[in-house]
Amino acid sequence: MSRQQFVEYYENFHCALIDSHIPPQMDFRRHFPIWQGREGELQERGPAGPFDAMTAITYFDRDSFARAQHVYHSAPFNAIVTEDETQFLQREYIRLVVVDERTGHDGTWRAAPHGGGAKVLRFVWRPAGMTAVEFRQSDSRDVSTIRQRLKGCLELRRNFLLADDAIGYCTPALTEASRESHVDRCDLIEEFWFAKVEDAAAALQAFDSGGADDVFPPSGSTVLAVECEQYVSSPRTEASPA
Repeated sequence: MSRQQFVEYYENFHCALIDSHIPPQMDFRRHFPIWQGREGELQERGPAGPFDAMTAITYFDRDSFARAQHVYHSAPFNAIVTEDETQFLQREYIRLVVVDERTGHDGTWRAAPHGGGAKVLRFVWRPAGMTAVEFRQSDSRDVSTIRQRLKGCLELRRNFLLADDAIGYCTPALTEASRESHVDRCDLIEEFWFAKVEDAAAALQAFDSGGADDVFPPSGSTVLAVECEQYVSSPRTEASPA
């Protein structure tokens, strides 16, 4: 299956299947990284290789998420979605992780914007000797300043991975992956949304060249950035039809 076929199946079939069965969510984003041209950087990170899709779903609270998980794992929907996933996913390589999502808008959470533009994902590993909690507490960067530093940056969302949260799970094939080499074992995933594709490309080049040092997380962090396609579903409320 080609990358384009994968994206089309996810968006045209799988996404609709999920969205029509699970309880309403506040935000439903799908990211499809464009790894072409970054193979050398990935090889340096070890044998784990890149992933093809990163889905971000925000629920009203933990109870809402628990209800969605119950539907996902219950009959008859679980059999239906499992069969669908075998059509385009390697189900042995899946991870679910809870995140501390920070949108940077006066402390108030907001759904992701819709529309055109381009997205850059940045994966960050905390410095050696720093705990995950210390890493989250140390990130005091001003989001508005970062956005001003990057031309055309409309939004920055920061997702701190809470790897020890009981809700999360990881398939056995990924469980043994090295935290230092595998992309899904990073500590922070940043989402930079830009007005234009060329603005995203310029930001990616700045990240690669070190030309945006003031945008970087705590000193000593390891960083990997990649452009991606993003698709966003309209927010649904508890009163919205499934």
